[in-house]
Amino acid sequence: MKKFIMIASALTLPVILTTAMLSSGLAKASVAQALAQANRLPIPAGSNLPKGMKLASPSGNHLLVVGNDGNMMVVTRNGTGYVWGLDQVIDFTKVRPERVELRADGSLGAYNAQGAALWIAPARRDPSARLNVTDDGVLQLVTPNEILWASRGAVGLLKLPFKAGTLLQKGMKLASPSGNHLLVVGNDGNMMVTDKGGKSYVWGTDQVIRNFGQAGVDRVELRADGSLGSYNDKGVAIWKAPVARLDPQATLNLTNEGVLQLVTATDILWASSGPVGPLMKEATRLPLTAGFVLKKGMKYPSPSGNFNLLLASDGNLIVTTKGGSGIWSMDTVIPNFNQARPDRVEIKPDGSFASYNDKGAAVWSPALTRRDPAAKLNLTDDGDLQLVAGNGEILWAHNGILLPRIKVFTKQVALKPCTEAGWDRCVELADPKIRIMSTAGTSSSAVQAVANIYTTMLDLLLPTVSVPNPKSKFDGFKVYITNNEPWSVQSKLPVVGTMWPNQTGPMSGNALQGGASGNFLWISEQLIAKVKTRPDGGAPDPLYRTFDQVVHEMAHSIDGQLVDDRVVNQFTGNETPVESFPGRVQNWFAVPAGPIPPTEEALLKKIFRSRAAFSIEGYRP
Repeated sequence: MKKFIMIASALTLPVILTTAMLSSGLAKASVAQALAQANRLPIPAGSNLPKGMKLASPSGNHLLVVGNDGNMMVVTRNGTGYVWGLDQVIDFTKVRPERVELRADGSLGAYNAQGAALWIAPARRDPSARLNVTDDGVLQLVTPNEILWASRGAVGLLKLPFKAGTLLQKGMKLASPSGNHLLVVGNDGNMMVTDKGGKSYVWGTDQVIRNFGQAGVDRVELRADGSLGSYNDKGVAIWKAPVARLDPQATLNLTNEGVLQLVTATDILWASSGPVGPLMKEATRLPLTAGFVLKKGMKYPSPSGNFNLLLASDGNLIVTTKGGSGIWSMDTVIPNFNQARPDRVEIKPDGSFASYNDKGAAVWSPALTRRDPAAKLNLTDDGDLQLVAGNGEILWAHNGILLPRIKVFTKQVALKPCTEAGWDRCVELADPKIRIMSTAGTSSSAVQAVANIYTTMLDLLLPTVSVPNPKSKFDGFKVYITNNEPWSVQSKLPVVGTMWPNQTGPMSGNALQGGASGNFLWISEQLIAKVKTRPDGGAPDPLYRTFDQVVHEMAHSIDGQLVDDRVVNQFTGNETPVESFPGRVQNWFAVPAGPIPPTEEALLKKIFRSRAAFSIEGYRP
């Protein structure tokens, strides 16, 4: 009589081995591989795939079947459409499997009745491996973070974004592109977003599933129809991401800001936080139009390359020179900038322009003259950040300059040659008769610009009862231009050499590089469209200037010729009225642009007919 021994196992029914099997050694293999019977996908390591098994993919579009001949197959829903099978890798005319097993070490194989392997999936072994069928009919051996083997398609480490038809396994941990955030599925089935260290929690499905601990979440799936959900072990949905529509082309992605998104090529269908709707594309160049956003960390140059627009990693919008000198930044106009946490700058389809945080709330929106759906954000060659309408109208500018700038380097102005003792070059304006003298190191481009600026400023002077033709007061006026020559050279120049005799330190000619009186002024090209350096080797002044000194010194001369001291004394600021007045004239002519107190603006309106702005475009130093 044969003796039977019952071996306990994880099978629903016990495995019964005879003493003959034990003595043959076959029992050793059978005991070692006593496996649980697979009853649903994904199939864990340590499972037997019995003949007659039939398990559906998440959507039910495909089935994993083991036929009576031992052939493990992937077929379509109705079982008639063959997709893949073991008969593609095993010659079934010579041998047929008796059983298919996903063993405890994570190896997937087909075996004959004697336990000899007929085929082993070519993959590294991992006890955490599971066997799954995707919604597009691919049989995969996967760990939480890797596809070890697939009946077709790519294998290797998983990475975001996920395509529709993806199982998000417990233990999964994948990083956003920057690595600053992680998408994690915990052992309790909670899909979470954390910081890169995994310690700081950002979002999780435990926020949207009531009584999460009792809900019985078993797995998270991005199904073939594009739906994202959490399911129990019966496949019943516990939560689904609320979307306006399903799209099989949807992918699941994690942004660098830690926002989990279900997206298509054109839309954000769902997000763990922030707005949904049309997907913003990253702009590769300026101008910025509706439907595009600036990429953080990328420099967007002006046409000439002399200025850059940058959206910093903290969301600050910054305008700089090519050399990095600051022109403007958004943190100067957003109160409590660090608490506001701006994330992106966007032009909406209606033409509105604003900075938004990662929740989609506007944290800063400048006042526009009007909205235009065709508006574009652009950076000019003068370093002006502007929102410009389709017809060219400036709707907003970072510096408030809504006037077209006069191109003073290229605009023609009549200049007659002249001579002046001690100077290399001399030209004269016709009306008023102003002489402009310059050194050999001064560019003709700078002389042209100065002539245009002074012609404009003096043409804008308003007549008064006592001075009906104010610009005539400047007949015979003289302008001296140098270009960073050392004081040892400048001190020998007529007039200039007498302006700051024997001065040292901040009041020396080396430091000041200019000055003015009622009859003449001195300016330096070193202060035109650049960051100032000093001929004495002193430290550079980090402030970028355009025509600041050009306008400032002429304002001093206008004061000396035309403006009553009682008027000048009403100009207040951080300096004396004598210096505050030319500072406000600089603001009037936008070099630099800046707010002017109402009382002082009213006074300037009695001196100048209108405002003007000057462009550095076309400068040839």
